Amino acid sequence: MEKPLYERTVTMLLALPFMAALMLHACWNAPFYSFDDDDHIRLGVMGPWTDSFKDRLEIPLMPATFLSYRLDYAFFGPKVIPRSAPSQSAEWRSFATAVRVINAFYHVLAGAVLWVLLCRLGAGAGIAALVALVWTGHPMACESVCWISERKNVLAALFGFLALLAWTFNRSRIWRWPLIWMLYGMAMLSKPSAIGLLPVLAALEIFLGSPQERFSKFTLLKRLSIPILITLAIAHVTIHGHELELVDPPGGSLRTAILTDFVIFTRYVLNIIMPLNLSFFYAVEPAISLADYRVWLCGALLAILFTGAYFDAEKVKQPLVLLGTVWFFGALGPVSNLLAIPYWMQDRYAYLAAAGALLAFAVGVQGALRHLPPAARALPGYAFVLLIGILVARRSELFKSSDTLYFDAANRQPKAGFARLNTGKILAHRLVRHLPDGTEPNAELAQTFTHAAMIEFESAQSCPDIQNFSDPLSIKSMEAGLLITSGHFDEARQLLKDWLPPANMPLLPEKGPDGAPINYNRRTQFSGYTSNNLAHAWSLMAEANLRKSAMPGLAYTERQALCEQALKETDKSIQIHLNDYEAYIVKARVLMQQAGLENGEIEHEPANKLEIVRQKWGEAMSVLKAVPASSYFYSQAQKGLAVRSPVE
Repeated sequence: MEKPLYERTVTMLLALPFMAALMLHACWNAPFYSFDDDDHIRLGVMGPWTDSFKDRLEIPLMPATFLSYRLDYAFFGPKVIPRSAPSQSAEWRSFATAVRVINAFYHVLAGAVLWVLLCRLGAGAGIAALVALVWTGHPMACESVCWISERKNVLAALFGFLALLAWTFNRSRIWRWPLIWMLYGMAMLSKPSAIGLLPVLAALEIFLGSPQERFSKFTLLKRLSIPILITLAIAHVTIHGHELELVDPPGGSLRTAILTDFVIFTRYVLNIIMPLNLSFFYAVEPAISLADYRVWLCGALLAILFTGAYFDAEKVKQPLVLLGTVWFFGALGPVSNLLAIPYWMQDRYAYLAAAGALLAFAVGVQGALRHLPPAARALPGYAFVLLIGILVARRSELFKSSDTLYFDAANRQPKAGFARLNTGKILAHRLVRHLPDGTEPNAELAQTFTHAAMIEFESAQSCPDIQNFSDPLSIKSMEAGLLITSGHFDEARQLLKDWLPPANMPLLPEKGPDGAPINYNRRTQFSGYTSNNLAHAWSLMAEANLRKSAMPGLAYTERQALCEQALKETDKSIQIHLNDYEAYIVKARVLMQQAGLENGEIEHEPANKLEIVRQKWGEAMSVLKAVPASSYFYSQAQKGLAVRSPVE
């Protein structure tokens, strides 16, 4: 016997927040993550509220999301917006907690709407509760809830599920259609990928509409006309404003993208059913032909799972399996890499789609177990909810910081380029603490971090998606910078020697014929190198010689030779790129080094020693004048060049 409605409602109102609490229990007070959070929050809270409707480079049009951040800031934000990253401020860390908890609140509301929707669709109290609880507490949802910049995802779910619910209302109510349009539009203005719910609206009409209207000519098109127009308008703005972020599909073509989607979609399904090996970033090996066994294996598995669920379901509930199937594949449509963005597979992409897969499989399993006693039929559902609760509580631990997410992803997905690249950067940053002049000097740890970071940088270059995030010369420069920082100067120069200029990489002009800067999309940006990248590499070569010249125990002539070579390399860098202020700083430091050498390290001092010192110092000061005071390199130079003139 089913519980009365009020008892079921109270149970769900307690259970849904509990699942979200498990999701946040270890990370609710985490700072803003270094990956995207700062940009999204600042765009949301700075400037007039009308800025929320501006189309921005690299960030889609999401006014509903940015307005929600502004509302958070009005109630919980600090008085002053810091110039540095918010994670460095105690007040902003507290604000991060508030925003993350509000994310969870919207997520719980979306779960409650999903529960009501499934009840209205005739799924039954047990299936509706199971799907809503598992969806709300699923470990894959951590990426959408715990990561503050994914507010867009939870709002898209909330408004999107409300639009689906409104579609089930009495058709005689005149306010029903404007309500559907408004809610669907809000979902799209929260995150444009909510376009994936449009097929679900159509499926509601086709599979669950009245038999008289289900196949009526133009009825479906007429009822979906306004949502279609909303979709076309927002999709046009999004693609136009986001085109610089587009990359080549996995494998390089539309055909290979479709083949690879068989693999990706199957991985999503398996992660939904058994989320044991989730990652913040995933490695995707493109499927480039039908000869790839994964295409056939994954296609067969998808067919078996969804058709099996359909035939196992009770006949009266088979339309729900069809609805869930369309829901899953439709919601994944916008992120299926047909218009590819750098991250080919992410947990957040399956956030909306997971509800459909859970519905289809839950109804199928219920049908397969229909001959068992009621208690036995309910047992798998309880066990699955318990498993999900345990797994989401464990995954919450990883969301304490962005660093733990990168390290975990690099460990679980060794072929994920972005994870390996950023793990290398984190290790390189930690290395600095253990250098002789660091806060925790330790030669052994410094060597360990150097070795570990080099492994990450080298591994990143072989990842199938690395071309979406960096070019080979830039990665080589990162490796060289790491070696220089750790005192391996000759190794750094040897590493860069064969890359100046890079073979088999085109030089990308930075300005067009009219002198205007060229904004390359990712497809082009990382296929070649710019004069700025090349100049930076030459500056690193000079930096290696400069630092080596300051090592104790070198003969005077060897020091001078190193400085002269460094000057030639800085001049080459400046010649390649006049605004390479880094090279100007290095050149000034070399000249100061020479001035110091001339001042006190000559066995037989020349008669014009003081004149030489003054000349070198004057040249250094002249070089520094070319660097704008607003430049990052100038501010860094003030720290590194805070020395007394050797003339004094």
